Amino acid sequence: FFAFIVCSTLTTVCYMAYATVFSYCLMINAVTVLPYIVFYFYRYFLHGDVITLLLGVTAVIWQIIVLVKALRVSRYAVGEITSGEHLRDEMVERRHAEQALRASQEELLRLASMLRLICDNVPDMIWAKDLDNRYVFVNKSFSEKLLGLKGTDEPLGKTYNFYRQREQEQHPGDTDWHTF
Repeated sequence: FFAFIVCSTLTTVCYMAYATVFSYCLMINAVTVLPYIVFYFYRYFLHGDVITLLLGVTAVIWQIIVLVKALRVSRYAVGEITSGEHLRDEMVERRHAEQALRASQEELLRLASMLRLICDNVPDMIWAKDLDNRYVFVNKSFSEKLLGLKGTDEPLGKTYNFYRQREQEQHPGDTDWHTF
């Protein structure tokens, strides 16, 4: 009998490890052991055999132990599944956010390139400065006509005083250097 209880319990635990619904496995275990439990209690009440009462109580206690262990295992497994699902959902959400960010960056670069192209083809001088009076944007016309430069990247981060001082140093003896 004990061998049967141990085998049926091990079988149930193995089924629980692979089954998605552990209650089905517990039911199989209880149904296979239940006839023996009933038989032992019947035998005790009929013949007054104390050993059969002990066997029946042992089988009931064993079933309770298996049930408690199975519930713990199932809670742990459900927790693992739930956290795994949350992790997968977060990863999918992150991939979508990264794709949206890449698309947004590509659109921003396309618009910035278009704005640069438009501003460089305007004959008027266009520039923008920050609060510290440094150039953050100049178009081609501004760079060529006012500063005498070929590219539009050199003035970025510099102030007008930098170019004023440079021009003054290039014309050291000329008192009318500022008419430039």
